[in-house]
Amino acid sequence: MEHPDLKIRLQQSTRTTIDRVPAVWLRQAKSGIALRLSRIETEILNAIHSNSVERAQKLAAKHGMLQRDAKGNLVPNRERSEFELKIHELGLILPWEL
Repeated sequence: MEHPDLKIRLQQSTRTTIDRVPAVWLRQAKSGIALRLSRIETEILNAIHSNSVERAQKLAAKHGMLQRDAKGNLVPNRERSEFELKIHELGLILPWEL
């Protein structure tokens, strides 16, 4: 089930970010930074780009990135942390941060 309010916030964030992403990529290119994404990261990013909050969350959960402890807090996960850094570098918001 999609969450309309989250979807709207993600769409607004995506629209705002679309203008900023090329600038970020240009800065990265000039500084020699390469952003490499794994297959899983690419799938999640494609879902984010398609404004499919639920799909992005399901993919991340399927690959163990969204495991929670008894209190409901996200359990530390290296793959998720690395992906979050890459996505934040692009100026995007992750669905599980909304």
